[in-house]
Amino acid sequence: MSKKRNVLLLSLSVMNVRNSENESSYEYTEGRNQIYGIKGRLTNEAPTKYVIENLAGRRMQECLDDIVIISSDTTKMPIRAKGEAAWLDRTDPLLQSPIGDMSHLEYYEKSIQYYVKEKHSDLYKDRNINYYVIDILDQPQQLEVAQAALEAAQKVLGNNDDEKVDLYIDYNGGPRYVASMILSIANMMKNRQVEIKEVLTMNYDNKSMKKDEITGEEIPVIPIQNMKAVFESGELVSGLNEYLIYGRIRGLKNYFKELNAEKGGNILKRMEEFSNELQLCRTNAVFKKKEELKEVLEKFNSSSSEANLNQQNSAKKVNNATREMLFAYVVHDILAGYGDLLDGELPEVISWCVEKDFIQQALTFFVERMPIYFWEKGIFKPTSQEEREYEELKRAFENGEMSEDDQRLYRNHYEKYDDKYAWLTGYLKHGHNFAYGKENSGLMRNKKFSDFVQVDPNAFENIKEVFKKGKSKFPRMVSKDGEVTNKESMLKYLGYLDIGRAETNLSREKLAELLAYYELLKTQRNKANHADDDSENIWSYEFLCKVLKAAVLTLQEAVCSVQ
Repeated sequence: MSKKRNVLLLSLSVMNVRNSENESSYEYTEGRNQIYGIKGRLTNEAPTKYVIENLAGRRMQECLDDIVIISSDTTKMPIRAKGEAAWLDRTDPLLQSPIGDMSHLEYYEKSIQYYVKEKHSDLYKDRNINYYVIDILDQPQQLEVAQAALEAAQKVLGNNDDEKVDLYIDYNGGPRYVASMILSIANMMKNRQVEIKEVLTMNYDNKSMKKDEITGEEIPVIPIQNMKAVFESGELVSGLNEYLIYGRIRGLKNYFKELNAEKGGNILKRMEEFSNELQLCRTNAVFKKKEELKEVLEKFNSSSSEANLNQQNSAKKVNNATREMLFAYVVHDILAGYGDLLDGELPEVISWCVEKDFIQQALTFFVERMPIYFWEKGIFKPTSQEEREYEELKRAFENGEMSEDDQRLYRNHYEKYDDKYAWLTGYLKHGHNFAYGKENSGLMRNKKFSDFVQVDPNAFENIKEVFKKGKSKFPRMVSKDGEVTNKESMLKYLGYLDIGRAETNLSREKLAELLAYYELLKTQRNKANHADDDSENIWSYEFLCKVLKAAVLTLQEAVCSVQ
């Protein structure tokens, strides 16, 4: 089992001489371990003491192991160098030194050392907090800030690669640009077994008046707050971009992992299910899941409202309320970025996939969903008699009226596919292989290709023009004579119109163009799936995208022409 360290990372502040004669009072009221009565002169004292109390109050009674301090030149100078005041000459009874003679860094270290010995002597009896000081100039340049942050990160990580680190960040002290760099580096350290537990700030504008525990006087109390959810917004942006650009959910899932199930957890689950089906190219599942995802997104979008943070009474609730507000923003962007995918029909879905570089998904949608789309839009569908006979075959299988050979044939090639897809890719071409009902000579599926009416060969030439306009050679389908193979396959489809097995609401020329696209892209998809190395007949990525776009445009024009 790997060891774990608790580490605090901070940029040290200088003491405000004018306002620090008396210690300020602080409290942390967001979590279960509500901590009151924290005192401190230096800005960094209160967050440090809170972390010590928070760790000590847990069931395991943990210690703060290390404090990594980014310390400027000024923090190493005597406190009185920032200004003279009578109280600086007093010898602090606890630290046993004149306050003004100590440096800001020395004062901070001594005050924390005294605090742990005074408050938690048993817990820290045989151990001390390790202090690691990282030097930085008072007015550092960009490169010097980055160097200091990276050096601090190395101290946080330590020398043991297998060691887990729970990191607490004090965001109050030092220059803001140093604190911002600390957060950026801390987020990078997440890849190295570092978990950011809390990002602590103090809200000086939200003081409350309370009675001092010792004097009973009314004193201003400054709240210490955990702003982790807000400061992780960079992770939110990365996760959102990952989902919008690549369709992957991991980043958003990690950011919103603690989101209330009723408020957003269910949406994340739907997003993950949809993302997984999309990555796996499960076309039927994608179309089902996209409707479910759209429903929950729109429901959340219409019902979400700003959380009232004033009503929250625990750290977890505050963090969740913050994340819920941010999640509402994410939902809006997902609905916008996924609009064509969630709202569109097949052509828009394929276009979205091409735009997002999901070319394998686009090919799969085109090949597996196009027969369904053809049928539903009347582009290429069975005639009434053909459909009745097809349904009769399905009924016979379901009722067990087929021979074992027929049942096996149906189970292997029809049962696991969508009915409309199985009709175009299987039954239309190979339905005559079923023994069931074959004694009926009038069955549509028993008609031979020799019965086809001659089709005008010029219909096939139209598809070539699409490629000529793009200054691309018309691609072969399978082999050197693949162009002829594709032509024959397309003409067979048209032949089914002539013998009354299929019908269309398009012109024969436009249907021929769409069917040729379908055959060509189906072949390329099969080659991609089987890792075919027939480089002469495998299209380039760029050309494949061009053909997919042209095919979708042709399909959209065809649908518009008959509506």
